[in-house]
Amino acid sequence: MMDVTSEAPTISIAPPAASAAPLGARLARALGAAYELGPLIGRGGMGEVYRAFDRRLRRPVAVKVLLPHLLHAPEMRARFVREAQTAAGLSHPNVVTIYDVGSLDDLVWFVMALVDGESLRDKVHREGKQAPGVARRVLSEIGQALAYAHARGVIHRDIKPDNILIDAGSGRAMVSDFGIARLAFEGADTLTGTGALVGTPHYLSPEQALGERPIDGRSDLYALGLVGCYLLEGKDAFEDKNLLQVIAFHVAHSEIDLTDVRALGPAPLVSAIERCLCRSKDERFARMEELVEALREAGQELPEVPPAVRGLIRQSEQVLVTGSITVLGLGAVGTEKVSPAFVLLILGAVLGQWVLAIEETRRRGLGWPAVRRALEVERSRRVEEVREAMRPHAGPVGMIVLLVTLFGFLEMLRRTGWSEPTLLNRALLVVGIVGVLVTGWGFGLGRIRRQAVKGSERFVFASVVSAVVVGWQVFLRWQQPEPRPPLWRFVVAVGVSVAITLLFFLAQPPSQKREERDWHVPRWLDGIGSFVFGEDSRPRTKRMAK
Repeated sequence: MMDVTSEAPTISIAPPAASAAPLGARLARALGAAYELGPLIGRGGMGEVYRAFDRRLRRPVAVKVLLPHLLHAPEMRARFVREAQTAAGLSHPNVVTIYDVGSLDDLVWFVMALVDGESLRDKVHREGKQAPGVARRVLSEIGQALAYAHARGVIHRDIKPDNILIDAGSGRAMVSDFGIARLAFEGADTLTGTGALVGTPHYLSPEQALGERPIDGRSDLYALGLVGCYLLEGKDAFEDKNLLQVIAFHVAHSEIDLTDVRALGPAPLVSAIERCLCRSKDERFARMEELVEALREAGQELPEVPPAVRGLIRQSEQVLVTGSITVLGLGAVGTEKVSPAFVLLILGAVLGQWVLAIEETRRRGLGWPAVRRALEVERSRRVEEVREAMRPHAGPVGMIVLLVTLFGFLEMLRRTGWSEPTLLNRALLVVGIVGVLVTGWGFGLGRIRRQAVKGSERFVFASVVSAVVVGWQVFLRWQQPEPRPPLWRFVVAVGVSVAITLLFFLAQPPSQKREERDWHVPRWLDGIGSFVFGEDSRPRTKRMAK
């Protein structure tokens, strides 16, 4: 279960708690019979979070209790309860719902929905830089939640990756900790009081850092812009600065350097982030809704692909995959050991479906221009899928199935014998290998997949593939008749094969600064497509002569 309020290191000047009893034990007594308190699941600069069970409604919840020394005055506790009650009135898919608020003696707590997932900080820490599509979606969802809250007079004041939760099931971004941020910035013990600040300084807006009042929704806009930089760069914009350095930065009227961010995201997305980060709040978006609209325009939806063309693309992929594997297997086993009728049955069935898909496309009057555009749109969609998934290769189960299948194939070859070294068998083997490589590298996604995977994961995958390569080489030497070539030649061949494999998987492909949607169909495919499909033949409206 996630740490629902994991927070960055805090700066706090405050007296110790009045009671020496553990905070969890005191909270359990204060909750009484209404809630069954569970284990501690999170701790931050403002309080602790516990898993709990609501006995009345019979549902799991999370309970956050604030540190007692933050609310040492009765009037502060009463004001916080009022703030939390206001926040509890927010009902939005991207807001963590507050169910209940309570106080007893020097304890104040609130009960909220238990989110199964992780914080945005944990996600970025685990995965690194996020794809522009992911950044745009997260910013848009949080922007919608904040726009909803602002319209009801609620300002968050503490937007940061720790307060943004990612639901594991839906991937939905959600804002937490509404109702307590105002305490951190406008209580008696803040920058305008004793000089204490509870929370992280990395996401303060200039007006917050300089103690200006009042704070409005444009402060949340600035913080959300910093979250956008964090998503694209994988680090805080003020990562190496403490509170005093952040204040000095804003006092000096400095602007955040977005050079690296511009190289990581498309211009419309970076432009929206840049406007959020204007030092003067009058130069930012006037309302959160304007940011949401700019993000929507930055991620213009791709056009729909006609169903007939989509079916053709699917059939073409099946033909390439099935045909490549069949030809590879035929070249490895040998044409002399396989019945031609069996091969023709497999290829005929696949090719037949492919021809039917081509005829259906042509029958609907869709020529090569429509098919070419569909290929480009489909490729753009898959780029976003690869980048958002960030896990382009199979998991442990998939890897096990792949290895078992491969070594099972090798064992069958061992029993039946390798194919005869004829020109036809070798040609089929090469064609099959090339087809498999083209299939895996289709749409140019291979480079993007490698960019999306961390170096440590690529190393594990490269090690597995290297082991398969070594096993393959050993198998081939075992199958060679006596006398076999010298051992040193075999060792050199294995070393070269492993080196090429490791270089292929571990070498980080250079990132291209241009947007990946600029990919176009290669000229050779364009020529073949024009020959097979021709131009569009859909009927056009003609003027009738009078």
